[in-house]
Amino acid sequence: MLRAFIVGLAVAAIPALAAASSDDILSGEQLRNELGSHAIEGYYTNDKVHFVEIYLTSGRLSYKADNAADTGDWTIQGNTFCTMYDHIGGACWYVVKRSAKCYQFYSTSAAGAPPSIDDFSNREPSAKAARDAGPVNCEPYYGS
Repeated sequence: MLRAFIVGLAVAAIPALAAASSDDILSGEQLRNELGSHAIEGYYTNDKVHFVEIYLTSGRLSYKADNAADTGDWTIQGNTFCTMYDHIGGACWYVVKRSAKCYQFYSTSAAGAPPSIDDFSNREPSAKAARDAGPVNCEPYYGS
């Protein structure tokens, strides 16, 4: 009986790995508060390339990946977080917060409209990252 209770507590403590929905997208104000003036460290899910970005209050950014480095600008456009680099292009992302410092980044659609709920529940995020790097393990929050 005690064993079943302990197992039940352990299962309840595991963070939900539910698929993200469009309701989970951070708003423009939340993006500014969560990412502006911070650094993130993560990887792109398609090729596992590691990256670090530093977002300055001025709107400038510094980017370094396993295969590239650049500077540029970050902006908030609606509910998207955009990173435009000086030499390597850029993109806008819908961001889902999975825990206090863990985020998933979803590329915007070609039309610039938010992906539908089905788009989020049926696909991997484009990138996964932790804010203000340190001993943060985000994998339990967004899967391997």
